[in-house]
Amino acid sequence: MTSASTTVPDPAAERSPRSQHRLVDSVVALVLVAVLGLPSVAASANNIAGGPALAVAGAASLAMPAALAWRRTRPVRSVVVVYLGALVHFAAGALLVPADLLVLVALYSI
Repeated sequence: MTSASTTVPDPAAERSPRSQHRLVDSVVALVLVAVLGLPSVAASANNIAGGPALAVAGAASLAMPAALAWRRTRPVRSVVVVYLGALVHFAAGALLVPADLLVLVALYSI
């Protein structure tokens, strides 16, 4: 009797390098949201009295690090979101926040 050998495909071998880059970029963006985005919202809360300006500045500060997840696949869109986020939170009254460091990262991505 001979047994038929069956091979189980390795899921890691089937992943393309592109999907691995997306995973890494998504994890890095999530870490940046936690490390730079949340402190930026807190800094905005200290600079702005409240109301809609605080909500807009907080959303812009969170969008800036999140946009870096697309920096390899859509670099121009990522840069536009980061720059607009910086402009919006500056116009809302939060002059400098930790997420402003991401403007340099976005510039390097282009």
